Amino acid sequence: MAPPAAVQHFGAALTDFAETAALGVPTWLLLPWLNDWRWMQGREDTPWYPTMRLFRQGPEGLWPPVIERVAAELAARLAG
Repeated sequence: MAPPAAVQHFGAALTDFAETAALGVPTWLLLPWLNDWRWMQGREDTPWYPTMRLFRQGPEGLWPPVIERVAAELAARLAG
């Protein structure tokens, strides 16, 4: 299942792993249930990117609950 149209994918614009690691800014990543090994399992963080927060799909593979969690987190950050 593809992410909603409002979610932008920048993978093609990034040239290598070092380029993405060098960003060093707060970043949120939305992950499908089945994902790459580097994102591990059962975590909301990653040792590869200390400023990155992971938002994962559940086993049912639905995006709306993920988007709802992101929206709630964003609202909380903007309110505080």
